[in-house]
Amino acid sequence: MIASILTIVFCSALLFVWVRSTACLLLRDSAVRSDSGLQETFASIRQQVSADQPLGALHDAFERDARTLVYLLRHTSGAMNWEEKLLLFDYRLMRLWLRVSSVAFPAQARLALVQMTESMSALEDRLAHRAGVC
Repeated sequence: MIASILTIVFCSALLFVWVRSTACLLLRDSAVRSDSGLQETFASIRQQVSADQPLGALHDAFERDARTLVYLLRHTSGAMNWEEKLLLFDYRLMRLWLRVSSVAFPAQARLALVQMTESMSALEDRLAHRAGVC
């Protein structure tokens, strides 16, 4: 019984590490940048996080924009490819980590919010590239 639980925890941790490292590679390789309003919003949120603004309001503003972007990704022509799905999964993992760490580890919560904005920026770039905007 204990061995099964430890195996599940260990495999979950390995999956988390794999998703994060793959997402970081995708973010690093995302060279195309667009000049849309969402890019400016994500950059503004990153600056406010580094300026020690309260996380609650920043997270709420970011979540509104992220929901809009996810809606657009799901309802545009063409299915999401595996890279976009992986970035979206990474965003959801970081959102979970933000919720878990916001009380006990505020610095980690800020880092999670910055990583969430990077994932959404990369997804927004891919959406703009797909739409032919950039």
